[in-house]
Amino acid sequence: RDAKMLSMAPEEQQQALKWMRESEIKHARLAMLAAAGWPLAELYSGEGLHDVTNGRAPSLFNGQLLEFFPALVLVFGPIAYLEFQNKDKLPEGDYGFDPLGIAGEQRPYGAFPFDSFLGNTTPLDGVRYAKDMDALKLAEIKNGRLAMMAITGMAVQEFVWGSPVVQQTPFFFGR
Repeated sequence: RDAKMLSMAPEEQQQALKWMRESEIKHARLAMLAAAGWPLAELYSGEGLHDVTNGRAPSLFNGQLLEFFPALVLVFGPIAYLEFQNKDKLPEGDYGFDPLGIAGEQRPYGAFPFDSFLGNTTPLDGVRYAKDMDALKLAEIKNGRLAMMAITGMAVQEFVWGSPVVQQTPFFFGR
């Protein structure tokens, strides 16, 4: 990989690095959702998931992911559509979704009507690193890397032991 990068022209290296950064942030965001969704699926699925997957979250390791293919298309289809629509329009990793205005100026469609607060204070004044994009990006990538390790651990743990993560580690989930 290093030899391949060194054989490229500087412009090609920048393009390759941009693609790698974009790829890492996409995987990090999906991993953060998955790390929260995996145990939630096991905790709150009811008997439906228990009957199909023996209580485990659907994954490739337990052979149940393809049974949920229509649901996957319904969830990830619109996400893929939005990504392709905004692919070259916004800076890397930015999909223009910031309804609370944490990353910058509050946009008119925001969730909080900041004009209604007395004085010049807003609820974001107490949020650490609000409006500091460098700190927010660093925090997002670090949390995403941790989530990638966490979701990999959950998948391997269920594969090796054959029982749901929430049953194996009940102290993490209040059981």
